Amino acid sequence: RVLFRSKTSKVLDTSPAQAVSVPPTTLDISELGNTVKKSPTFDNLINLSMAYINNKMPGKSIEHLKKAIDLNPKSPIAYNNIGVAYIMLQQYQNGIEACTKALSIDSTFQLAKNNLKWGMDEKNKIISKLKIQEKTPESKRNVAFYIDYGMSYFKMGDYGKSIEIWNKIFNFEPKNTIALNNIGTAFMMKNQYDDAIALFKKAI
Repeated sequence: RVLFRSKTSKVLDTSPAQAVSVPPTTLDISELGNTVKKSPTFDNLINLSMAYINNKMPGKSIEHLKKAIDLNPKSPIAYNNIGVAYIMLQQYQNGIEACTKALSIDSTFQLAKNNLKWGMDEKNKIISKLKIQEKTPESKRNVAFYIDYGMSYFKMGDYGKSIEIWNKIFNFEPKNTIALNNIGTAFMMKNQYDDAIALFKKAI
């Protein structure tokens, strides 16, 4: 699981088999955040996103990496890093697509190849799990099953299917807040923000 800082910074490798740089502290994140506010350059956005990822907050890196891609849509580094962030978030299909995009820009980018394999390996685990879940008899399909079942499709990037499955939970528990939150999140991924907000408010 390899990430890049900007061209002026050291390379960070988060895989256990290779050297790891010293993780940034919370203060580093604060300082980098202030730097981005003053000067939202590509390099500064990449470095801030790296700090979030290195501190196990990949979700906070996504927004900054998207901005970096807007500034430089031909950067394999930015696509590689957002791919890593998505895979860390278990959004495997999104991660695979981002790493694939990085390789379409630079087919020799070995780190993106490594991360693409990582994402594919994780996705294949979910595919195997889905095969088992799909064979589960109706008599054993309870709330816990449907939450997990829907999450499998969510990780595959099939948000419509995950919404369909999570809606079945309301047959058991009409006010299940986990289902409401999960469906809202899936709507966010589909850019259906009004639907998502309505469900989050209902959950609250």
